[in-house]
Amino acid sequence: MIEAGTRIQIVQHTTARVRELAGTPYALRAVSEIELSVTRLVEALSDALGGQWDGLKMVARQIAVLRASQGFRFSEVMRAYNVFRDTTKQYVSPEQMAGIDDALTSMLVVLSQAFEEAQTKAGYMRILDALAMALDAKEHYTGSHCGSVQSIAERLAGWLGVEIDQAGRFHDIGKIYVPDQILTKPGPLDPAERVLMRQHPYYSFKILSPVSDQLASITLRHHERPDGKGYPLGEIAPPLEANVVAAADTLHAVISHRCYQQGRSQEEALQVIRAARGTQFLPATVEAVEKLFPQMLEEVAPV
Repeated sequence: MIEAGTRIQIVQHTTARVRELAGTPYALRAVSEIELSVTRLVEALSDALGGQWDGLKMVARQIAVLRASQGFRFSEVMRAYNVFRDTTKQYVSPEQMAGIDDALTSMLVVLSQAFEEAQTKAGYMRILDALAMALDAKEHYTGSHCGSVQSIAERLAGWLGVEIDQAGRFHDIGKIYVPDQILTKPGPLDPAERVLMRQHPYYSFKILSPVSDQLASITLRHHERPDGKGYPLGEIAPPLEANVVAAADTLHAVISHRCYQQGRSQEEALQVIRAARGTQFLPATVEAVEKLFPQMLEEVAPV
C-alpha cells in the first residue's frame, strides 16, 4: 500500500513535471485531467501492491484510449510514464519501489498492447467496450446497464426508423474523465460535483470522434432536451437518435437499485417517460416507448 500523504505528493509532483515535458501535447492538456490520470494510477498501483490487479489494467486501458483519441504518440506517453516512475522513486523506500516496478512492468505490457490496438477502429471499440462495462460496474450497477440501454435504444430506434450505432453502449464513456469520488458518491451530487459530471457528454464526444461522427454526435447530445434545459449545449431540438438513447437511459436508470436510491417499478418508469413528454423527451420518442413497452419488459427489468 502507498500511504495517503505519499500519494498526494506523487500526484502533485508528477503532474507538474508532466506538464513541463517539452515537445509533447501534455502542456496543452488541463492540469485537472493529468492529475486525475495520475491519481488513478497511484491508487491502482497501491491496490496492486495488495494483490488487486484489475484496477491497474483498467487504468492502462483508460490511458491508451484517452491519449490515442487526443493524437498522442506512444513515445510521448512513455515520457510521461518515465516521469511518473522517477518521481515515485523519490517518495517510497527501495523495497516498496521494487514491488511498484513489478506492477508497473505488468501495467506497461497492457498499456502498450492497448495503445497499439487503439490504432484500429475494431481494436478501439473493443477497448471502449471493456471500459464501458468497468465504469458501469464502478457506479454500482450490476454491469448490465450499458447493454440494457443499447438493447432498449435499438428497439426504439428500429420502430422509429433511425440508426443509433453503439450509442447506447457508449453513452457514458466520457465518465472516464470524472473523478472516482464523484462517480462512486453514495448520494446526490453537490453543485460543483454536478458541473463536473455534466461535462461527460462532451468527453464522450471527444473519445468517440475517431470512431464515428454520428456515434460521437449522439453521445454528445443524449442529455439535451426539447425544452432547452439539457446539457452540455442547451439545444432545443435534440436529434431523435440522441433522444432515443436518453429515454432508454432513463428507463433503465429509474428501475435500477443504487446505494442511494431504491429502484422503482416498470410501470413507474413508463410514467416518468410519459410525464416528460415535450420537456425531456420528444413526442415521437414517448410514442415509441408506449408502443414497444410490453415488448421491452425483459430489458426494462429491476436490477
